[in-house]
Amino acid sequence: MSYKPTSNSTYSGTSQQLPVTVSGHRQHADSHPTIINPFHLDDNKLLDHIYGYYVHSADRKPLDLESLFGLVQSILKHSIQVVENIVGGRVQTKELIDDRVPPSSFTSPYCTLKEISSEISCKPLNETIAHKSATSILEKLKNYSWDEKAVLTLGAFAMDYGEFALLAEVQTSDKLANLLARLTQISKITFIKKLSTTTTTSTVATGSPQVLNERDVIILVLQEVNSLIKLILQVVELIYDLEKLAKTYDPKVVTHLQKAQGEIPVDVYWAIITIVVSATQVNCLTCDGGYKQELSIYRQRLSNILNRLNSLRGLSQKNIEERNAYNRIKNIVSKPTEIAQVLRVLLFPEEDKRPQFYDGSAKELVDIDRAVRTKDALIFISTLDDIDDEILCLQAVYDDLKKTKNDNQYKILWVPIVDQWNETQRQKFENSRSKMPWYVVNYFSYKPGQKYIKDDWFFDRNPIVVVMNPKGIVVNLDAMHLIRLWGIKGFPFDENRASDLTREGNWIEPVLAKVDPVIKNSIKAGSYILLFGGLDSDWNQRFHSSITKLRDDPILKEDPIIKDEKITVEPFYVGGSSPAFPDPLITNRFWLDIENLFVNKIHRKEDDPQGTNEVQKLLTYRSEHPGWAVLSKGPNVKVIGHGTTVTKVLEDFPKWKRSIPSKGFERTFIEIYNQKIPEDHRCSQLYITNIDRKLPDIITCETCQLPTQVYKLYQCCHGHEAADGNVAVDSHA
Repeated sequence: MSYKPTSNSTYSGTSQQLPVTVSGHRQHADSHPTIINPFHLDDNKLLDHIYGYYVHSADRKPLDLESLFGLVQSILKHSIQVVENIVGGRVQTKELIDDRVPPSSFTSPYCTLKEISSEISCKPLNETIAHKSATSILEKLKNYSWDEKAVLTLGAFAMDYGEFALLAEVQTSDKLANLLARLTQISKITFIKKLSTTTTTSTVATGSPQVLNERDVIILVLQEVNSLIKLILQVVELIYDLEKLAKTYDPKVVTHLQKAQGEIPVDVYWAIITIVVSATQVNCLTCDGGYKQELSIYRQRLSNILNRLNSLRGLSQKNIEERNAYNRIKNIVSKPTEIAQVLRVLLFPEEDKRPQFYDGSAKELVDIDRAVRTKDALIFISTLDDIDDEILCLQAVYDDLKKTKNDNQYKILWVPIVDQWNETQRQKFENSRSKMPWYVVNYFSYKPGQKYIKDDWFFDRNPIVVVMNPKGIVVNLDAMHLIRLWGIKGFPFDENRASDLTREGNWIEPVLAKVDPVIKNSIKAGSYILLFGGLDSDWNQRFHSSITKLRDDPILKEDPIIKDEKITVEPFYVGGSSPAFPDPLITNRFWLDIENLFVNKIHRKEDDPQGTNEVQKLLTYRSEHPGWAVLSKGPNVKVIGHGTTVTKVLEDFPKWKRSIPSKGFERTFIEIYNQKIPEDHRCSQLYITNIDRKLPDIITCETCQLPTQVYKLYQCCHGHEAADGNVAVDSHA
């Protein structure tokens, strides 16, 4: 894994940037050493400084890191126990330590450990020298990964500290050990009770200078070193664990692993420099005087690192568990056997041994098997916001299922999607739940299930209804469009029924029926209907007046030929009972129905290409100024046009009405309309707000058959550009 510095900032104080070699790695000039106190650098600058100490090498002999780390942990745990017994003045006790013995094939990197050992032994006590030793170790280990650097340095320290503890423990009973202890002055540690009461000044944890005798100083130092070693072991173990996880799971997928890997180089540096100061402190205990240095600043730094790495490991493991659960969901949903099994794995964690739904009719919890086994399910998935219309649509379906005796076989289930539950969300949930007589998943929060619903069922805040048969097979990924538009006529709401309704071609009737109940009579009578609407209220009123004049023109009532054809033209305004008093709620519902219709048709265009193009064209006029108009004869659409163009047709009615007896109203209207189109060239925009499923990246323009250009909407200028060379943004007539 490669690591990159976050900046090339110049360090503060006496620190400076190191020159960069041709290979891109920072040079370390021994003849002019850089004087750096690491506590004066923030993590970004420190990362810049140590970045060059990692060079991937494919030729390096592989290291059995797992065996080495297990061995190092065992040595240090035994050493800590020995030292604790000595400084505590206790009889030697052996607490149970789970030794990790390496396999017989393990080969110790002994020479490398000795090289590192030379860098951590007998150094002066200050942060600057410790930093120089740490960077020297990093240089020696530059071909090793960051977790290997940490374990190797800890291994070198374990050799020295293990020897220190061993000699301190056995010197009284072993002559050779006694001689070695005298040579290394470790014998002072064993006989701390006999040490003189010569005093020295030391700073303890309170930060206040206190006078301590030599014996007390040695005890204090060994206790602090032992405490620090335990902390180092924990930090290195976390680094080892996180890097091991990163070798198994893709950090780009497990995002917290990626964050950890970005921080580990600096964490390894602080582990190594703390090992250096710990080793130096132990060495100095056997020297005469001046053997106490302040270790609390290192302890504090490592404690912060430990907390952060602990958090990252926990989050990574949680992320991995959720990913594994998500993959389990994918496997079962892709090869289902029955619906209860699928819903159990999708909606509930594996440890939930008795998953239950809330029954909105009985107001009680019911086991999932009892609720849906052998049933078909309409799975209503939504947020908690603005779902009253959807509840009403589903309530109508629920009531109709009861009337047709299908309610025992077809069950509705609500799955609320909430990112984070709080008291406000709970109240909103309970309010919506109280309106539902069907099944509900209470306080749904299972993250792997939410991920599957969003990623594989394409849920993105807009409500959807997934239809599942008794075998757990999804037969319609989103029937919400079908239910909104057709209600119970869409039963059983699967893809086959959606295709059947699409092939019928009569798309405008269910939409118009919601605009004005009276319109049903005009559709049934086969009357000409001019449906219109727009953003300009003045134009809406003028357009309505123009249609009224056409409808009331004497030629339609008095001409004997036309009179026999019983031509009737009825205006219907999308937006309320009168253009003078528009109702935004009615307008919004109309366009929502058109969107639902389009999403349903675009996936089945081969079933009704003409109807799909008609709906698409109508949608391109949605935000047009001043408005739009649709001419139909009964349920059959004849013209969909821009308001300006259709206005010109109506204004010219006195000129073309004389052609009606010979050509007929419909043919004459269409001919005049087609003559007006070139006068009003516009680009086509297709703006969809209610996208619950993936739509095609490119949609063919319904006017000129060229591919649309995709920005935040679907757009086509029919081969033309705006005068300034930019794509125009108004719509084609």
